[in-house]
Amino acid sequence: MTTLPKGFTLFGLMLTLILTTILLLSATPISSWFYRHNDKSIALKLFHTLHFARAEAIKRNQMVAVCASTNFYTCGDDWSFGYIVFIPNKNARELTILRTEKNSERATIDTNQRVIQFRGDGNSHTPGTFTIGLNGKPLKIVINDSGRVRMGSSI
Repeated sequence: MTTLPKGFTLFGLMLTLILTTILLLSATPISSWFYRHNDKSIALKLFHTLHFARAEAIKRNQMVAVCASTNFYTCGDDWSFGYIVFIPNKNARELTILRTEKNSERATIDTNQRVIQFRGDGNSHTPGTFTIGLNGKPLKIVINDSGRVRMGSSI
């Protein structure tokens, strides 16, 4: 006469854990997490691009600028589509482009500056504030006179 083992098997426990996880994930609103994550990723991309522009200005000891762009070779007004990092030349028709960044999704990016410029010493020629947000609480990126870029939530 054989007796059945008492207790749970490892397979049974894993199957229960997987099914519970699937049920919990399907019950939570993942879309709100996605939008919060997307806002942060767009803000972080702009934040790192501004840091890159400042570092290049210091490294090259010359003016480096960041501006909004829709075609990625001239400046525009819509920061939500994308932006370029460039070295302004005396001839305004020619730009030495260092980096282009395209936003994967159109975000709402409001700013009080059309072009952000960093001098060779790292100071900002045009301090400004960016407000980024699709949904939820907007994020702010602030560039002060010394060229330091900081990020935080808006109040």
